[in-house]
Amino acid sequence: MYKILITTSNDKSILDMIAKECILNKKLSPCAHIINDASSFYLWNDDFISEKEYLLFIKCKDENIERINDIISANHNYDVPELVSVQFDIVSEKYKEWFNKKWV
Repeated sequence: MYKILITTSNDKSILDMIAKECILNKKLSPCAHIINDASSFYLWNDDFISEKEYLLFIKCKDENIERINDIISANHNYDVPELVSVQFDIVSEKYKEWFNKKWV
């Protein structure tokens, strides 16, 4: 029912804009988090890449995943932006009530 969508970028302003679009403008998520100074290692065009990135975690309901994916795809600075999801449960009833509030 609930997902955390994760994407990364080497440009924090891009992730700031995506988070604002998802939360404030489109009301697809009640909250997001940006984690600074992640060390990323990956293969790109047969090259081993090591760089500093930022991680964006967007919490949402399952029904909003595709619309958030569209926002990330349209605004991301990478040719192939990462978008993975993790399913989670909300344990706190007070937090669940806040999370499920209608944000429109």
